[in-house]
Amino acid sequence: MAQKTYNTMAVLSLILLSFILGTSEFIIVGILPDIAKDINCSLTMAGNLISVFAFAYAIGTPFITAAVSAYNRYYVLLILAICFILGNFLCALASNYYILVLARIITAIISGTILSISMTFASEIATVQYQPKVISWIFAGFSIASVFGVPIGTIICQIFSWQMTFILLSVVSICILLMLWQYCII
Repeated sequence: MAQKTYNTMAVLSLILLSFILGTSEFIIVGILPDIAKDINCSLTMAGNLISVFAFAYAIGTPFITAAVSAYNRYYVLLILAICFILGNFLCALASNYYILVLARIITAIISGTILSISMTFASEIATVQYQPKVISWIFAGFSIASVFGVPIGTIICQIFSWQMTFILLSVVSICILLMLWQYCII
């Protein structure tokens, strides 16, 4: 009998998680004109949402990751995933620029921390020889988001609204949260 090399559903859960994190990060680029028009700000001002997200991601991720490192990472991952969902719902509900900036800062800090923590699960869900492959697939999910997630989100925005894009991100994130809860139990 062959030895199980990795937990397929746990790996898939983490890949999908990184995909939705990447989609949430990059989607703003495809929907900026709609956001600017709807919240009545210039396209340049709306474009600052990208810079704010990047800055919060780069600065906040190491601090939040260090702050939560003393706790059980499985529960931290689930709690952060819930906060990520709430952050995307806040984006959808944002009635003005400043609420949207706050929501994007929240999702940025949480996204970076979730991605950092998700990498640590490779040692539990895969044998030693498959751990690099699992980590590369988790990162691939993030990269694939820019190829597939952003265009799909932009189409959703064009058909419905930019708010619907964030609502759908939240709904898909809830499904992924349920997968994490079910399959990533350590």
